[in-house]
Amino acid sequence: MTPKHQQLIDKLLSLAARRTHELLTGIGGQLPDARLEELRASPLGQRLTNLAMYVEGYSVPDDIRGAALFVGRYFFGDPLQSKGFRFPEKFHATELGALINDALVRFYTEERPGQLLTMADMRARFEVTRQTVHQWIKAGQIFPVSINHTSRFYIKDVERLQVIREEA
Repeated sequence: MTPKHQQLIDKLLSLAARRTHELLTGIGGQLPDARLEELRASPLGQRLTNLAMYVEGYSVPDDIRGAALFVGRYFFGDPLQSKGFRFPEKFHATELGALINDALVRFYTEERPGQLLTMADMRARFEVTRQTVHQWIKAGQIFPVSINHTSRFYIKDVERLQVIREEA
């Protein structure tokens, strides 16, 4: 793994450990300080490592899409909700966002070729404006990946959204 990715992972794991410690001590619990090696071996550490290795071109044993969703939920999920989360606006421009985006782009283009829809495809499929699609993104109803500064949408996510919208 490149030093850049290892530094990012170590920084994220340290932040996660610090926040977990704050949450536990806030309710009277205690958590022993974890060493960096233990944090790297944690489920979060393994998924972050697998994302980085995949971005670097390696084959990994993890479901990349599942790993990306796990990491996204960990950092951006509401702990009072049982599921769902939203990435912040311009998330793909952050270090973590770029890591997740790059892993998903590789996954969709190499392992699921032809499975990405453009913004124009989304607008035509749902007969909505660009603004409406951006509202769905902001609401966490669909997650785009960014390729050359343009949004692309995974067909299975689009089909799931279509079912949800038809049922509403």
